[in-house]
Amino acid sequence: MLDVEYALFRHERSGGFLPVEGSPALYKQFLVHLGTGGWEELLARRPVLAQLVKLAIERWRATVTELFERLACDADALSATFGVKGAPTHVRLGISDPHNGGRTAAVLTLASGRRLLYKPKDLSVDRAWRAFAAWLEVSGAPWRPVVPAVMSRELYGWTSFVETQPCTDVAEQSAFFRNLGSLLALLHLLGATDCHRENFVAHGVEPVLVDLETLLHPRPKHDPMPEAMRNSVLAVEMLPCRYIGAGDQEIYYPGFDAEWEGTASTVTPAVAPVASLRAHVGPFCAGFAAMYKFLLNHKKHLADLDAGPLAAFRDCTVRYIHRPTMTYALTLRRALRHLDSGARWTLPFAQLQHYDPRGLLDNAVATLRAAEHAALERLDIPFFTARTDATHLYWENGGRLSDFFEEPALDRASQRANRLSPANLAGQLELIHQALAGRRADTA
Repeated sequence: MLDVEYALFRHERSGGFLPVEGSPALYKQFLVHLGTGGWEELLARRPVLAQLVKLAIERWRATVTELFERLACDADALSATFGVKGAPTHVRLGISDPHNGGRTAAVLTLASGRRLLYKPKDLSVDRAWRAFAAWLEVSGAPWRPVVPAVMSRELYGWTSFVETQPCTDVAEQSAFFRNLGSLLALLHLLGATDCHRENFVAHGVEPVLVDLETLLHPRPKHDPMPEAMRNSVLAVEMLPCRYIGAGDQEIYYPGFDAEWEGTASTVTPAVAPVASLRAHVGPFCAGFAAMYKFLLNHKKHLADLDAGPLAAFRDCTVRYIHRPTMTYALTLRRALRHLDSGARWTLPFAQLQHYDPRGLLDNAVATLRAAEHAALERLDIPFFTARTDATHLYWENGGRLSDFFEEPALDRASQRANRLSPANLAGQLELIHQALAGRRADTA
């Protein structure tokens, strides 16, 4: 909003011609203008802005206070778990989307220089992932994922901070993508989704998954996603794919390369300008196949939810992605252009109904839309959760839809383990090759 006001401010001083270029001096004049009546005039023209500024200040105060209260309460446990002591010298807030009252993840830098990651959400699935990785190691898996240390509390937790570290040569780059292929096999088994770049940190040859909230993603009744895609590696969203979603809208997942390629990414070695998954199909598929074959050899144990390694994921909280986060972000961006009236401010939220997932029951869709609307009005990205061994959907302030999901996500993981086979491996590898060759993967 202020960037629009600044553009208008520049235009008014352009003499009716092209707007003058921005400059530090001109921006300083703009700030002086705001401080000498311009701010009051702006709030009078855009009354919704005044409400949102008040809301943002109140939420910032509440969430920062909550963070430091939790830090003080956990000081001894943090010292024992992570070896960190003392007050932080720097806190970087807002490193994740805001959920549940403006809460976001934060990075705390301690006097020793070590960093700690604060996450204001349930981290039970992080603990389970760590236990699963330990089982992989003792069972002789071809690769064991690097897993941050975690300390879980009720509704929040702390993890060690994983530093980015670039590959140093072509061999390390190849090893990175082989390990990424192995990770895809694990994420496929666990029914993960929404695994885009922001959920990974590249630490040398290790792709470290640092956001695990969409492991064991539950499937709603009458899920609009094609069954073949839901049961394939494409559902992880590490590979590029397309399908037709609500309102006959084509849903495109660009995959890993779209996020990393062409950027100063942490997988870019000094010997090459770009580290592309498409350029490393061989090692990627080799890593996937090696891990898949290991899982195949342990399929009966994996399918056993009482005594097998997947038992660690029982009674964990995971996130349910009802719509892509980008859809919510763009909706908020459109709404923020219309702060002159409450009706215009909320209109983009109501327009989400045009993109409601097809097939879901009308009462469920209406209930979820109301929850989305309420969250967006508070400047939050809507956040829905489920338990891995149940079928109910939850959201902020006690919201619940009973039996929203077809079956518990953990049961689906057990079924996926039972489906492991040489033929299925061949089919998944073919999908990987199709996706990375730029052809539309056949999920019909």
